[in-house]
Amino acid sequence: MLLHVRVVAVRAVGALLATILAGALLQVFVVLALLSPLLSTVLSAAALTIALTLSALIGLGACLAAFGAWRALRQAARDTQPDVA
Repeated sequence: MLLHVRVVAVRAVGALLATILAGALLQVFVVLALLSPLLSTVLSAAALTIALTLSALIGLGACLAAFGAWRALRQAARDTQPDVA
């Protein structure tokens, strides 16, 4: 039983860190999107498009990873509950 509680605790920390990472990466995308009018004077259109696309895709991937981590945590928490008959 103690091992299952430990697994749930580790997954909870992992899910929390994945959520923080996803939030930070999405903030990078928002800052790039807001600064794109200023950056367009310095960068070429292709470079700006690549920067925005990569930051959006990495942020989306981090959101999916956070979702998966929370889902795994929920499943691990269900597995630790005793069966009530």
